[in-house]
Amino acid sequence: MIGLSSGLIVNRVLSPTNPRIADTALGAGLGIGGLILLVVAALIWSSRIGKMRQISKLTKAIPWGGTETVLDLGCGRGAFSVAAATRLSTGAIISLDLWRKRDVTGNDPRSLMANADGAHVGDKVTPVKGDIRVLPFSNESFDAIISAMALERLGRKEVDEAVGEINRVLKKGGRLAVLDTGRGHEFSDMLKNAGMRDVNVSLLRLGLFPPAQTVMARKPFVKATS
Repeated sequence: MIGLSSGLIVNRVLSPTNPRIADTALGAGLGIGGLILLVVAALIWSSRIGKMRQISKLTKAIPWGGTETVLDLGCGRGAFSVAAATRLSTGAIISLDLWRKRDVTGNDPRSLMANADGAHVGDKVTPVKGDIRVLPFSNESFDAIISAMALERLGRKEVDEAVGEINRVLKKGGRLAVLDTGRGHEFSDMLKNAGMRDVNVSLLRLGLFPPAQTVMARKPFVKATS
């Protein structure tokens, strides 16, 4: 709207004296305004539809037993937590976040629980405030760890710290499923260096904006020996 408005104003001012420049300004304003609207539309579609589709695919790819204790890193409003909770019978989801409003609009434990209750899985979800890089849990506490669009906010050193914590709190044989914006191969290399197995990185998912990748991995049952 700013680009379009600017183009219209410049066009009106210059039309009497320099119609060629006025028409150019109007065209530029229309182009910029259209591009901004396209980006906004892509972001809204990605957030409401594209992200949910990828989370659904990732959730289905995990071989659930129904009794797992699951950790959702950077859970936000709980889309991944809720999707995973619907797969559980007697299991539980620990939904961890720093709950900063600047990260996600409406980022609050109450939003998480409202979404969980709306999907009738509120009894399986527990919000916990914590930092991905220093997880407040004991070693080998979780059968599965999930995360959507949270690690992308961290620098390389911070992601490396998070990988160490993931490896520490994940049980032997535990699964990891991550949706991340375009850093899949970097993240997968870190996981392999940490000793994770069956590391699989998807192609870019163009149904998201910006395009994203999914990463899945498994912690080995027996520690590899050199």
